[in-house]
This record gives sequence, C-alpha cells and structure tokens, in this order.
Amino acid sequence: MAPLDRPRQWRHYLRVPDEVPAQAIARALLATGIWEAEISAPEAGGEPYTVIAGRPDVVLTAYPVRHAGMFELTASLVSEAEYEGWEMSQ
Repeated sequence: MAPLDRPRQWRHYLRVPDEVPAQAIARALLATGIWEAEISAPEAGGEPYTVIAGRPDVVLTAYPVRHAGMFELTASLVSEAEYEGWEMSQ
C-alpha cells in the first residue's frame, strides 16, 4: 500500500466522437494552466477519440475527487462525448 500523502499522476478520460471536438477539449484543458492534455486517435474507423487530461503532482484528498465533476460537465457540452472516469498512479 502506497502512502496517501505523496504526489501521484492523476488522469481523466473523455471519449469524443471525432477529432475536432477532441482538439477543442484538449486546448481548453491546456489553457487552464493546470492540466496536461493529449489526444489518442482511434485504432479503427467509427471509434471515438480519447482525450486524456493529466496532472503529475496531485495528492489524493477529497478536494480533487470532488472536483472531478468538471470533466463530466465538459463531456456533457459535446454531443456524444462521454466521461469515462479517472485513475491515479500508486
């Protein structure tokens, strides 16, 4: 078990129907100055793009977990986008 008070990599995943809205979401995340963002293109046609937002320095507390709702809101603003959830490194 890893100590909860050490910084960890925190990632959020959003599935987006095509490249243009994926780029817009990634740019908006980068513009916050808080989040890193990358886009993963689908391996097969017709599959969604994945926007991966990350921060390398988050300490696991209730504060960041409560504010994960920002990604649900972001996904709701794009037709057919979906927030897939988050993970934190050990």
